[in-house]
Amino acid sequence: MHHIYTCLSGIGERNIDYDETPLFAVELLEEILTTAWLSKMSPDERHTFAISNLVVSKLWMDIFRRVSNQHVFVSSLESLGIWEQSRYAIRQGANPPNSCHSLTRQTSDFRPVKHQRSLYRELLSTLHALPNLPNLRDLAFECFMPGEPCSRGVSLPVIHLAVEYTFHPDAYRWIIGALLPHSDHKHLPWALPELELISTASDDPKIIGAVLEQFTHLEVPTDKNLKLEMNILSSSAHIPENCAIVHGPASTFCTMAGESRLGSGKEPASRTVRGAGVGLVLDVGNTRGPGNVIDPSNTIRSGHAFIQRRRS
Repeated sequence: MHHIYTCLSGIGERNIDYDETPLFAVELLEEILTTAWLSKMSPDERHTFAISNLVVSKLWMDIFRRVSNQHVFVSSLESLGIWEQSRYAIRQGANPPNSCHSLTRQTSDFRPVKHQRSLYRELLSTLHALPNLPNLRDLAFECFMPGEPCSRGVSLPVIHLAVEYTFHPDAYRWIIGALLPHSDHKHLPWALPELELISTASDDPKIIGAVLEQFTHLEVPTDKNLKLEMNILSSSAHIPENCAIVHGPASTFCTMAGESRLGSGKEPASRTVRGAGVGLVLDVGNTRGPGNVIDPSNTIRSGHAFIQRRRS
């Protein structure tokens, strides 16, 4: 499916003289194409639908190009990278590169053994591969199984945050490299573990248990030095009061105190790091009833570095 976006950018550069007399008002045509594009389709059906929209007229193609770059469908992490490259080829016109509102990784080549565990694992792997998309509001993973009429998938809302991380005084130096991007850890004699940084409103075991009920491929590490405190400096949206936030890669970050170089031992490390990035909001249930939402800006949250469950 990834070559849809290279086709869109390539055709946009050609001088094609289609009939520009619209059968519908532009606003109505955009609403129709958006509804159709977001409907349930297999990857093959979506590809056919996309290609067919390129040959109706230039106006039709321009509107569809705008719609498909607001609501992006990719078939793999590799095609996500190809879309990232192609969007820079359409900087001009009605398709700004930061117009993506939703992103769905959709595939028919996926065979989950334990559906919930596999689906959420793939969703989080997509989160960590995201480019900088400042207007992204929803992230999804969807798979079509042979012989099944409907797809299976998971979707979580996206939130954009500025965060200050405060690490435990005894935290290992490599923990910063495992949780934050662009850290220099090539000198370490081992591969960094796969960690998921998840913050909660408190250390309530019920909330931690609810997180693990959803992310069954994760577990709580026994090492207490993997805990940290998080100060949410600003947030793009309100969130449920007792939700968990799965923190994705920070697009920018800086060390606020201590050394920035990573070591391999348990010596004092950089304690505070400030960054901006995205997160997925997981509503783990609110015992106080629905409708309790808060602005998380200027709040302190408990950070937990979950590890991949063995044999998952």
